[in-house]
Amino acid sequence: MREGIFSSNMGGEFPIPGTSLRYSADFIMVHQPTGLAIDIEIDEPYDGRTGKPHHCVDRGKDSQRNQFFLERNWVVIRFSELQVVKYPDACCKVIARVIFQITGDYRGLVQLENVVDLLSHKQWTVKEATYMAKNKFRNSYL
Repeated sequence: MREGIFSSNMGGEFPIPGTSLRYSADFIMVHQPTGLAIDIEIDEPYDGRTGKPHHCVDRGKDSQRNQFFLERNWVVIRFSELQVVKYPDACCKVIARVIFQITGDYRGLVQLENVVDLLSHKQWTVKEATYMAKNKFRNSYL
């Protein structure tokens, strides 16, 4: 994507009101012409060290976190770790499409028009993540 249109950085911490906790973003992207702020999250099914399930659809933690950012006028885009590792250009195309849909700025999308669209990846349950950890699923793509 073109220099000067976007600013991005890895991470960022945001205090959770009423607690001493903070949410941390994996990546933050800001569309400079409009100020559109995007929290880009990369979800893995389990912790690499402990094997504990992570980012599970039946836990609701990610939904609460998404809501936190949405209430502050952020866009949240979630990718699975597998999608980012295997199809990084298609992930960029998703981001560019979201920016186009919200702002009308198609410059990033035009640069990625020949990239194949990203296939969806179903979010996992605790049971599925436990099974993936047991079978070292992440080793199949990392």
